[in-house]
Amino acid sequence: QVTVGPSIHSEFTASTLSGCAPLEVDFTHMMTGPIALFLWNFGDYNFSVQPNPTHTFENFGTNDTTYTVSLSVISSNFFCVETYELDILVHPYIKAGVSIVPNQSCNPYPASLGNTSIGNDNSIWDFGDGQSSTLNTPTVDHLFENYTSTAVTYNVHLTVANEEGCQDTISYPITVFPHVEANFTPSGIEGCAPYEVNFTDASIGVHLYHWDFGDGAISYDANPAHTFNNQTNATIVYPVKLKVFNQEQCVDSLIIDITVKPEVKAGFVFNPANACNPYDVEIINTSTGASSYAWDFGDGTNGTNADPSFTHYYEHNNTTPLTYYVSLEVENPQGCISNLTRELIVYPKINADFSANEIRGCNPLEVQFNNLSTGANTYYWDFGDGGSATDVSPQHTFVNTSYLVPDTFSVVLKSVSQWLCESYDTLNIVVYPAISPEFNIDEPSGCSPHAVVFTQSAQGGLSYTWNYGDGDTYTGTDLSVNHTYVNSGSEPVSYTAIFEVTNSFTCSVQSQKEIIVYPEVHASFSHTTEGCHPLEASFTNNSQHAHSYLWEFGDGYSNMVDNPTHTYYNFSHTNSIEMFVSLYAESSYGCSDIEYSSIEVFPKPDASFIITNSPGCSPHEIIIVNMSEGALNYSWDFDDGATSTESQGIISHLYNHEPGTGPAIFDIGLIVDNSFGCYDTLTQQAIIYPNIVSEFQSDIIEGCHPLTVEFLNESTGATANTPYHWDYGDGLSGTSQDLTHTHIFNNFDPVQTAVFEVSLIAENENGCKDTSWVTINVFPRPQPSYNVLNSPGCSPHTVEFVNTTAGGQDFLWTFGDGATSDDASTNINHLYTVPAGPDAGIFNVSLWAQNQFLCDATFIQQVTIYPDISAQIDVVSEGCHPFAAEFTNLGAGGNIYLWDFGDGNQSVAAQPQNTYFNYDLTNPAQFTVVLEATSAFQCVAYDTVTITVNPKPEASFHMESTSGCAPFQTQITNLSTG
Repeated sequence: QVTVGPSIHSEFTASTLSGCAPLEVDFTHMMTGPIALFLWNFGDYNFSVQPNPTHTFENFGTNDTTYTVSLSVISSNFFCVETYELDILVHPYIKAGVSIVPNQSCNPYPASLGNTSIGNDNSIWDFGDGQSSTLNTPTVDHLFENYTSTAVTYNVHLTVANEEGCQDTISYPITVFPHVEANFTPSGIEGCAPYEVNFTDASIGVHLYHWDFGDGAISYDANPAHTFNNQTNATIVYPVKLKVFNQEQCVDSLIIDITVKPEVKAGFVFNPANACNPYDVEIINTSTGASSYAWDFGDGTNGTNADPSFTHYYEHNNTTPLTYYVSLEVENPQGCISNLTRELIVYPKINADFSANEIRGCNPLEVQFNNLSTGANTYYWDFGDGGSATDVSPQHTFVNTSYLVPDTFSVVLKSVSQWLCESYDTLNIVVYPAISPEFNIDEPSGCSPHAVVFTQSAQGGLSYTWNYGDGDTYTGTDLSVNHTYVNSGSEPVSYTAIFEVTNSFTCSVQSQKEIIVYPEVHASFSHTTEGCHPLEASFTNNSQHAHSYLWEFGDGYSNMVDNPTHTYYNFSHTNSIEMFVSLYAESSYGCSDIEYSSIEVFPKPDASFIITNSPGCSPHEIIIVNMSEGALNYSWDFDDGATSTESQGIISHLYNHEPGTGPAIFDIGLIVDNSFGCYDTLTQQAIIYPNIVSEFQSDIIEGCHPLTVEFLNESTGATANTPYHWDYGDGLSGTSQDLTHTHIFNNFDPVQTAVFEVSLIAENENGCKDTSWVTINVFPRPQPSYNVLNSPGCSPHTVEFVNTTAGGQDFLWTFGDGATSDDASTNINHLYTVPAGPDAGIFNVSLWAQNQFLCDATFIQQVTIYPDISAQIDVVSEGCHPFAAEFTNLGAGGNIYLWDFGDGNQSVAAQPQNTYFNYDLTNPAQFTVVLEATSAFQCVAYDTVTITVNPKPEASFHMESTSGCAPFQTQITNLSTG
């Protein structure tokens, strides 16, 4: 028996058999029979078991690579195997690349553009300024220019292609800043120093100016003026340079020379320029750079004196000032001239003279002076004793400070005219020695009987006489004398004591002093002798003849009333103290007396306590700290009906106060006493506030971000101005008084749950508070996101997506073309196709993500796919030389065409013609025609065809002889070719 299994047939088709790398090929099997397994081998060490796979072929070499793709199928029941193969031709990889450093520059910009393309055989440059190049060198030089007022950006396009028709394009921007040009005009270019030149700017495109005048000075003005100096003996040329900048810091400069001759400067001084008559003035020549001098002295004389200094004499008899104009003109060897004129004023003449009515006498000597000066209007008298005057004829008193010899004073008169010219005169004044009748009294006033000591310190005398003013006198040379004054009346008595001194020049001087004698005073008083602290004591003043009183109470206090009262304090609380009192009585004349006594002050107990915790919210136990001192007995009253006699240091009492009635105030009282019968009381208040309750509910305690939670406030007793303080645990708070309100909780972490402790503090108007809490859990919401690695692209185009979602667990892709996927992989690929047409395909790709808490989110962005493009050549491909071929493009989607006819000719026409030539008479010639079609989106398609041009035969023969007699016979040789 023979068993024959059913046959299987292995065959497949490819979406394309050749193309540029990377080349994506869709394979479709055409198998028949019971197939169990597909095994694809793509020839590049990649495999697949899908029935109809898609595979991308790479070629990073420089030559075409052919991959042999095989499909082996195995039957499902008998394991029959059959294999089918197909070749895929992949052209080399090509990538356009440009490097430009820098990519922005000032005008003009000679740029060197680097061609960093990979796999290119030819290059087409479009410089964006209307110029292009087909150089395929590593670098291409091009000059970019901009003569506008704003920056211009040129988009440089480089299109590269290889011999297999693969191509790539890249764009690169180059910015050329506006043109800037320096130009200016000086008001002059040559002159004598100091030489002022005005510069007028004529530059183009300037934002900032920098002038360098060549002498160290600079300016930033547009149209500056500058003064050039030359202190040398030779001519100096200053190169003036203008450097201009535009806003992009592009710079240009221009230099113009300024010629400056040496400075000559006329100069001379005389000091002073105003002088009194006669005046022999010294003239100092300060001229610089001069070689010749011409003087005019203003008095009818002149000269050519070149000395550094010389004198000139001026004199006149006018009664008013006379002005002379002194002029000097100087010149240097270069012909530069300078002039200077100065005024010289010479004032009228002046004479000082005076006399005195007394020229000698006793000290002090008063003298009257008589002024005899001429030509003056101001006078300055120096009296020789440090004194002075400005009167015309003054009076002056001269004092001799010597007690032994006469003194001579030299009086000087300085007479000054209105023009400050001066003249002097001198006269001597003699003053006899001085007498000093000085004496001192040890006590110039006092109470009767009053003893006075007189001490004399006289100088310059020979005899001394005392007159005491009460009828007694004394003559003698004693340095000190005593005298007692008695006043028996009730009012003060004044006595005048006179002391007279006489010298050897019979000059005498007296001095006198007043002595006052007052009545006597007696101090006496009675008072309270003892009592409890604080003790208010009364004092009765029994003093005689007193006018004022000073009470010293012994405790640091005093009083000045006649009959005072005073409160004594004993702060020891346990011991008595004794105070010593004094009364000082004084008359209006300063006479006084004093008396002393004592007072005993008993201690007063100190009722003292503090309430440590008031106010407080009911029920509240008040803690009292008893701080009393010196107490023997205690009596407490708590103001709520309770009392106590406790003496402990700490006492507590519980207060209750019902809510709704406001704060309760309790007056706590304490009375204490001691063994002296002294007592003290103290009352303090304790404040008790009503109670309060904080309570609230939430409609939800967990959910996805953002979570809106509604809170229900169930608190009671909150009566403060701001009764509620909400803390949501997320850094936010509130004071809402609504019964219900909402709050939105956020959790921006896509992975972790956020926990918020929400608290409510309820408060009444007394500050009593209560707090309640609720915990809210906010689940994370995923943050869907993805990157598109290769969009836009030309259809058909596989877009690569990279899922960068944070916190996602489940995913749903919606690709915008009707397709979806729940693939959770990081890298997702999707193939887009857009039919040929004028518009690109815009696809809204959304990614939905959900986490384990069922929280979800969606992310959307657009993917752009350019429409399909195809190139297809229709042509009669064979003919005889010369062969005129007409080409028809049957492709779709292109709007730019580049035909390479294979014979060195090219065309950009849509339906071109080309004539082929074959000068070989025997062999056909073949030409490979390449059509490159480019869409408006820079998508490219290629097609090729081979044109065969057959040789054209050449008819030719040779006759051995072309003439002869009949009958004529000749040899004909056929020389034709082809």
